[in-house]
Amino acid sequence: MATSTNSLIRVVDVSKEYNGGSVHALSHCNLSVKKGEVVAIIGPSGSGKSTLLRCLNLLEQPTSGTIYFKDVALNGKKVNLDLHRREMGMVFQHFNLFPHMTVKKNITLAPVKLGLKSQAEADEQAMALLERIGLADKANEYPAMLSGGQKQRIAIVRALAMAPEVMLFDEPTSALDPEMVGEVLDLMRDLAKGKKLIANPGCYPTASTLGLQPMLKAGHIVDNTIVIDAKSGYTGAGRRPALNKLLTEAENNFCAYALGGGHRHTPEIEQNIAYITGKDLMKPETWQYINFQPHLLPQVRGIEVTIYATCDRDFTNEEVYELYKDFYKDEPFVKVFPASLPVQTKWVYGTNFCEMTPTFDARTHRLIVSSVIDNIGKGAAGQAIQNMNLIMGLPETTGLMMPPMYP
Repeated sequence: MATSTNSLIRVVDVSKEYNGGSVHALSHCNLSVKKGEVVAIIGPSGSGKSTLLRCLNLLEQPTSGTIYFKDVALNGKKVNLDLHRREMGMVFQHFNLFPHMTVKKNITLAPVKLGLKSQAEADEQAMALLERIGLADKANEYPAMLSGGQKQRIAIVRALAMAPEVMLFDEPTSALDPEMVGEVLDLMRDLAKGKKLIANPGCYPTASTLGLQPMLKAGHIVDNTIVIDAKSGYTGAGRRPALNKLLTEAENNFCAYALGGGHRHTPEIEQNIAYITGKDLMKPETWQYINFQPHLLPQVRGIEVTIYATCDRDFTNEEVYELYKDFYKDEPFVKVFPASLPVQTKWVYGTNFCEMTPTFDARTHRLIVSSVIDNIGKGAAGQAIQNMNLIMGLPETTGLMMPPMYP
C-alpha cells in the first residue's frame, strides 16, 4: 500500500518494453491525476500514448514501475484487478461494441452481469443515457446499423453506465470521418462540465476563433488561407517589465511583435480550427496552418483582430451577416453587426462580450471579419467566471451582463 495522496491515478517510473527489450514503448514515465482533472496525453504516432493508457488499467502489463489507483498498486500482489477496473471506464479507438447485441443490451450487460443493477434498473439507466446523447431511438438497433459517431457515443455511455471514477479515452475520434468527430467531442466536452478544472483559452484565440467559427462550421473556408492581423492594448502583453510596454514608449506608437509566426497563441488557434473542422486533435500534422501576426496598440486595454480567409464561393455582405447572426443567435456574449457598423474596442470595454462585423470582398473571394473583445474581461477574468458558472451549475450569464464602461 502506498502512502495516501490526493491523486486518483499515479504512474511511478513506469516502463514498457517489447521484443525482449529491443523496443522501448515507455521509458520511466511519471504521471499524477487528481479527481476532477481532465488530462490529455499528446504525442506523435508511435510515441506510446495508447500503451500508457492501456497500462493504467493493466490491459498492458508494465515491464517495470507501479500503477496506483486510489493508492492501491494495481500491479502489486493479491490485488483484485477486476474490482478496480469497474471504476475505470475505457473507450476504445474502434468502439469494441458487441455486434450481436442491441445498443441497449451493450449498455446494460456489465451492470447486470456484475450484480450492480437489476435488469429493470439497468434498462432505465440505459434509456436515460441514450436520451442524454440523443440516441434513444436507437436502443433496439444493432451496432452495424449505426454511424461511426453514433457507435462511439454508445461506447462512451456504455462506460458511463458503470459509474466509473475515471474515464480513459484511447484516441476516440481517430477512426471517425471528419463530420463525425464533432459529435463525439461535444459529448466529451459535456462530460467535462462537472469537472473542477477548466483551462481558459487565450485572449487572441478567443477573438480569432469566435470570428472564424461560423464560416468554418459552414465548410466554406479554403484550407491554409487564414490570415489573422491582431492588435492588443499593452495590458495584454503581461506583467513582465519591458521597455516597449512603458506608457511613455507605447503611447503614440504602433508596432508588430513576434514577427515570423512565432507567437505562442498560433498553435492554440490552429488547434481550435482543427477541432471546429473535425481534424484529429492528436495529429497536428493534419491541421491547417494560419498566419497570425500580433501588434501592440497605443491603448491600455482591448483587442481587435481582422481575419482574412479565402472562401470556396462568393457571398454578399448581407449573406455573411445573416450566417453569423443565425449561428450566434443563442449565445448571450456574442453580438454580430452588419457591414455598415464596424465594431470598436470601446464597445466592449469592461465586458464579457465579443462583438464582430463579418463582411465579404467578392473581388478577392475573401471573408473579412473584424472581431473585438476586452482582453482583461472576455479575454481573461470574464470567461473564467463564465466557466466557473458552468462548473457550479449557475446560469452562464451570472455576474457578467454588465454594460460596457464606454461611453
